[in-house]
Amino acid sequence: MRRRAFTAALVSAFLLASPGCWDRHEVVDLATVMGMAVDRAKEGGYRLSVQVVISGQFGGAGQAGGQGGQAGTKPVYVLSEKGEDLMDAYRRLQERLPRRLWFADNRVLIIGEAVAREGVTPVIDFFSRQRETRLLSFVAVAPGEGRLVLLAQPPLARVPAEGIRQVERLQTGVAVRMKDFLNTLAAEGADAVAARLEVAPADPRNPQAAGEVRVNGAAVFRGDRLVGWLSDAETRGLLYLRREFRQAVVTVPDPHGDGLLSVEITHAGVRQRPREEGKRIVMDVSVRADGELREVSGAIDLTRTRTIEGLQEALAGEIENRIRATLRKTQGEFGADVLSFGEAVHRFLPTRWKQVKRAWRQEFPRVEVKLSVQARIRRTGMTGRPAMVPESRWK
Repeated sequence: MRRRAFTAALVSAFLLASPGCWDRHEVVDLATVMGMAVDRAKEGGYRLSVQVVISGQFGGAGQAGGQGGQAGTKPVYVLSEKGEDLMDAYRRLQERLPRRLWFADNRVLIIGEAVAREGVTPVIDFFSRQRETRLLSFVAVAPGEGRLVLLAQPPLARVPAEGIRQVERLQTGVAVRMKDFLNTLAAEGADAVAARLEVAPADPRNPQAAGEVRVNGAAVFRGDRLVGWLSDAETRGLLYLRREFRQAVVTVPDPHGDGLLSVEITHAGVRQRPREEGKRIVMDVSVRADGELREVSGAIDLTRTRTIEGLQEALAGEIENRIRATLRKTQGEFGADVLSFGEAVHRFLPTRWKQVKRAWRQEFPRVEVKLSVQARIRRTGMTGRPAMVPESRWK
């Protein structure tokens, strides 16, 4: 009994003497960074831009609308500084602030086009060494300056960086997190890809659209350098081949008339299997897509079996065209394996991979792709025939 009492007293003494949270950081002492951008400075070196939250602009639930702050006041502030390298730019930024920059809550890293084309190794080296780097933040590339994306004001988000993150999370395009970007850059037989972010220009017909941030296509890397862009349609083909497809709308001409039909693709299954044909590597790719008809602009009778079959063939043809356009760009123009073909060869043909892995950049453009696409219309909506169209015009 005495031994237990002595032990309890000793533990209590140690707890009272302990310093507590010795490495804590008070919120009022931090400048929370929500977004970052890295650009080339005109005078040489780098320009680091950060989007910092102004905590005083956020109020509690007791304020109007739960928003706090003054009406029309942005709750963020964008600061930029140039330096010989990123650490130098970071030091100059910190000298301007009375609070410590805090990167653990960062949402997105935007790399300017000039930096991306020169090589992102210095950028990745800087952020991968920092303890506070958020590996779940998204990586994107902006044509021109990435700083301009941070200065944009999305219409439905008070914090622009948070709005960009939400757009990425919808996965309507390429969405790459920093951890995956780092792993791909370090992997053998694979090249990285990132979302292409752009700011909508001012339009006198719709002034509210100015400042919107859009994910429009993808940035393709070869090694650590940006080699080109994929269009929005080519990016859809890329998502099929990378098995990252979520949802999309495909519009095709009416195969039996002169109208258009829009189909929402709700599910897509992709199978890739490499094989050897003599000295060549052949990649068999099969795609199976399911969709639901959302709109018909022509006079078409969807109660007929042959009509549905024709529509399914047209839909499969459009998906195949997008995938082949992606293959032409990545294999023919860029020579960048953002399709994970090298990983598939490594997994299914390990002996052949040992022979070609050191020269995979030369081998990848020579890989023959045999593509098969099947599409099914699962639902046609609440009506089989267009409303307000006379029966004599049904096709």
